[in-house]
Amino acid sequence: MLYLIAFFQYVCFRFVALKVTRRLRRTYFRSALHQNIEFFQIQKSHDFNKTISDDIQKVTASISDTLPAIVTAIVQLGAACATAYTLTWRLSWVVNCLAIGCGLWVMLLMKVRS
Repeated sequence: MLYLIAFFQYVCFRFVALKVTRRLRRTYFRSALHQNIEFFQIQKSHDFNKTISDDIQKVTASISDTLPAIVTAIVQLGAACATAYTLTWRLSWVVNCLAIGCGLWVMLLMKVRS
């Protein structure tokens, strides 16, 4: 059963990535058509095409690979919290408070570092 859900998730996110990619390419192409001719004299067409394809590949990879991992992690965290609170809510309360405290501590350290 889990493999069917994973396959469905992969197909859905891949479909969304392809749809977003198509919209980005159309928007990029339309904006390129509305540029003045000086824009193309300054930039080489090879660099322009390479930039477009690299950016779109990064967006596609982010949507089809990274976003499903984030969604899976959030769903697993929610299911773990629901299960923990159902079985033993006192221990879950303490563990969640510690987790929130650790998360805030890490955010504080990251803010101080940068």
